[in-house]
Order: sequence, then structure tokens, then C-alpha cells
Amino acid sequence: MMRCGGLFAAVRIPAARIQDAALSRDPADIDQWLARRLEGGPVICDRFAGWYYALVPASAARWWTESGTVCLGAGSVVGVPAPGTTEASGARIYWSVPMDSPAMLCHPAAVAGTIAAATPAVTQ
Repeated sequence: MMRCGGLFAAVRIPAARIQDAALSRDPADIDQWLARRLEGGPVICDRFAGWYYALVPASAARWWTESGTVCLGAGSVVGVPAPGTTEASGARIYWSVPMDSPAMLCHPAAVAGTIAAATPAVTQ
């Protein structure tokens, strides 16, 4: 578990929304799509709860407004998988896009665009 706040926040996105945007239900395809779309920014997947968490700069929590998602900021706790835990490991929580360094986070505008890529007819 890691506490959000000082360095990063986590945008919690329903898995169905990511699947709709990626046009796939296959986790390996989604992981590759997210890595491209978010330019390697780190993303955690909780496969059983049905959430993706895009790690963004902490400042994003102050202005985040994307419908159907929430930006978890100061005081929030997010489960973080062990380094190297990927979809292939079968773990409940894994790195959909691994974190290469603590300084590398997703750009909030790229996360917002990724969420917006889901077609409204499918997500409503």
C-alpha cells in the first residue's frame, strides 16, 4: 500500500471504460495500448475490483473533473504491486504499465484523453 499525496495521485478508472477505449478485453492488448497512449506512464490494474489506476502528479487531484473517474490525492491509499508483477503473473494487482522511475508519471491530459476515447454509447 502506498499513500497518495506528496509526489503523486492516482486516477481511478473503471476497467470497462479502459476496455471500451482500447477496443479490447484482452489484458495484454490493453497493457500495450495504455503504454502507447500514456507514453510509458505507470498504470496499476486491480483485475478483481475492476479498476485501473494511472499515477499522475499530485497537483492533478486539485483540478480533476473527468466524469466517472476520481483522482485520489492526499490521504488516499492505493495498493501497489511488487516491482515486476505483470498481467502474466496472475496476481490480483499488477503493473499494467510498469513504473520505470519514481519521477516518471502519466501526464494528466493524456489520462483525460484516454478516458475520453471510450465511446459514450458503450460506457453509459
